[in-house]
Amino acid sequence: ELRTNDFMESPETKRFGRYEVVDELGRGAMGVVYKARDPQIERFVAVKTVSMWGQEPDEKTEFRMRFLNEAQAAGRLHHAGIVAIFDVGENPENQDPYIVLEYVAGESLNRLLAREKKLPLAKALQLAEEIAGALDYAHAQGVVHRDIKPGNILVTEGGHAKIADFGIAKLNLAHFTLPGRVMGTPAYMAPEQLSGEGVDGRSDLFSLGVILYELLVGVLPFSSQGGGLTPSILEKLRADEPTLPSSKIKALGESSDESAEKRQEEPKSLRRHLRGELDWIAMKALEHDRSRRYGSPSELAADIQRYLNDEPVLAGPPSTTYRASKFVRRHRFGVAVAAAALILLVAFAVTMALQARRIAKERDRANREAAASERVADFMTQMFKVSDPGESRGNSVTALEILDKASKDVDRGLANDPQLQAQMMNTMGTVYENLGLFGQAEPLLRHALEIRRQILGNSNKDTLKSMYQLSEVLTWKGNAAEAEKLCRESFEGRKTVLGLENRDTLTSMNWLVWILFIEGQYPEAEKLARQTVETTRRALGPQDKVTLSAMGRLGVILTEERKLPEAEAIQREGVEVRKRTLGVENPDTLAATSNLATLLHAEGKFAESEKLNRDALPVWQRVFGTENAKTLMVVENLAIDVKDQGRYAEAEKLDRGALEIEVNKFGPDNRSSLITMTNLAETLAEEGKYSEAEQLLRQAADGKRRTMGSEHPSVFYSLDTLGNLLKKEKRYAESEKVYRQVFDARSRVLGAANPDTAFSAYALACVLSLEGKRDEAFTNLQFAVEHALSTDQRKGLETDADLKPLRGDPRFGALLATVSQSAASQNP
Repeated sequence: ELRTNDFMESPETKRFGRYEVVDELGRGAMGVVYKARDPQIERFVAVKTVSMWGQEPDEKTEFRMRFLNEAQAAGRLHHAGIVAIFDVGENPENQDPYIVLEYVAGESLNRLLAREKKLPLAKALQLAEEIAGALDYAHAQGVVHRDIKPGNILVTEGGHAKIADFGIAKLNLAHFTLPGRVMGTPAYMAPEQLSGEGVDGRSDLFSLGVILYELLVGVLPFSSQGGGLTPSILEKLRADEPTLPSSKIKALGESSDESAEKRQEEPKSLRRHLRGELDWIAMKALEHDRSRRYGSPSELAADIQRYLNDEPVLAGPPSTTYRASKFVRRHRFGVAVAAAALILLVAFAVTMALQARRIAKERDRANREAAASERVADFMTQMFKVSDPGESRGNSVTALEILDKASKDVDRGLANDPQLQAQMMNTMGTVYENLGLFGQAEPLLRHALEIRRQILGNSNKDTLKSMYQLSEVLTWKGNAAEAEKLCRESFEGRKTVLGLENRDTLTSMNWLVWILFIEGQYPEAEKLARQTVETTRRALGPQDKVTLSAMGRLGVILTEERKLPEAEAIQREGVEVRKRTLGVENPDTLAATSNLATLLHAEGKFAESEKLNRDALPVWQRVFGTENAKTLMVVENLAIDVKDQGRYAEAEKLDRGALEIEVNKFGPDNRSSLITMTNLAETLAEEGKYSEAEQLLRQAADGKRRTMGSEHPSVFYSLDTLGNLLKKEKRYAESEKVYRQVFDARSRVLGAANPDTAFSAYALACVLSLEGKRDEAFTNLQFAVEHALSTDQRKGLETDADLKPLRGDPRFGALLATVSQSAASQNP
């Protein structure tokens, strides 16, 4: 039973200092941002580096100064709402500077606003309040951002806002804009910023007002926004007065339905909620005269909180505020004294309230994290406890026994935290899967998926990951129909949420190819495999592990379809790419070489396959050890090469050695042990050692039923081999019984159109022919020919010794004519 060495492959690693690049997060005009791993403290970070320099020397200087300005600006800020900076360095290859930042798992506010995702009014206001709090802190440290816009706001997976990209921030002692330049994004700039006047914290506040307006209404407040920065557009932006948010919703007409739906409201109720306080808050933040705006982001945040608490807001209609300012000018001295005292009192009160709220939030968050950590610690402690001292056997308690105990306790141990419970179940299920114990993996992964569907919904990335992982286990267990359904759901969900060219999406797509292949849907599998190879090459590059895996699977499908030259070319390309980029001793290179040997064997190139496996075996043993499961797989494939060249004694010796190691190390019911058992039985049958071969085949079939399920393809393979052995011994009735069992099961599980079902019908027809049951033999033979019987078997109908009793029957001649006509129509 030849196997494909199909496991995870490592991509080529790019580094910035000690930071290892994992993925590219995005790129813009000034730089590229990568996701990277900091091996020193085992955490993910974001690395931002310059990707484009200006052609003129002063432009280059400005880019570098801006970049270092971001490091200087962000480096002095330490706030939960601001992306933290950890490190600064230079790429030794080209002296490009880079900054190491906090990695934020989530998406930009820009994407959140563009998507169909629901954003209730209260959540939109919460985001605006968090941005205001972070801005207020930055201003207190002497940093003005100057480019506050949705693209520079990140929203974490937990739904909290973080400000990023201080590339054009203004420090008290550092302002790097070249003369005559207007820096920022016009659609979100304050009028004084557009005019090139002095910029202060209230300019950031205006930009936040634009974002607040967009969060409330779904569109920008000024009709001129969104165009290029021409003199006429500049003038219009400076002169435009914004429309009240509630009036804007009404003016949108039918378009307002979409905005209201995103806020989970009807257009009329949204207008009603915006009318009054929210109109006033937005308009005060968007005042053209900065002296009439909120004095600081904290004041805006406080008004939002008052609205959410059903308290009166400080912002009033602009006209009333303006009349009040006129009164103050007429009575300057008296109002100034009172106002100064009031402002000090209000500022003190607001500062204390904000500080108390921040402390409370941090305390609550810390308490939640501490409680979760304590629950995990308690659970992990219980994993290693043995309730009965008599059960403790010194050092003989294995990791697998600990895992088994934990899998039984996880329902009870983390019942109060279902999300954490699902995460632990998913982790344990994955460990079982990696050990080849699919029966233990399935219930854990299935329960984790149920919890995540209920709590997170079907479109959450963790739910989609659980779908994918369960589909893997179900595939290995032989439940291909359910595996296909789950994998398709995972693929479609990831495509919608993450995009087609995302790594996770392509991983699901690649596994769906494998499921379709296992189900015998070769045309569909080939079509999807070619699409996967094309997409991964474009999105991830020709050397990426997912691309190479997709190429390998396409090669396997083409092998099965007997498109052998193309299959061999693809497999050889994969091996050469890995040798060139990873080295000859890299596990991925060794696995690809093993798969190429399997293909060469399928082509009948036994000697070349043997040489590849024999040359690779010492490397596997040196890299992984002689008792590693992958190393033993190479031994078994080498044994098959040797056996198919007629060297049965040598093959038997190799199989027996591998089986002994596998049984001792992994147990008799391990997948590798059971497959080697079947291979050894085939070799023994070729040597005429029928009794031992039969015993091993029955043992292997029983073991596979226990661990993989009674309808797993590997069970059918062992039974096929047993049926063939019984036929060789002329025990036709027993052979017929086994072949009938397999044919009925494959018809039910795989369907009539599957090639394996056609093979079972053919095998049953052969034994029926030998028994003299001609009519039934022709019925099964006709079924095989009309469905997916392989080309090689069709060609062998005329010479197959098992069918000799049928050759004098006219029906046999008619059958041969049908096969001949079918071959002619396929090859005109």
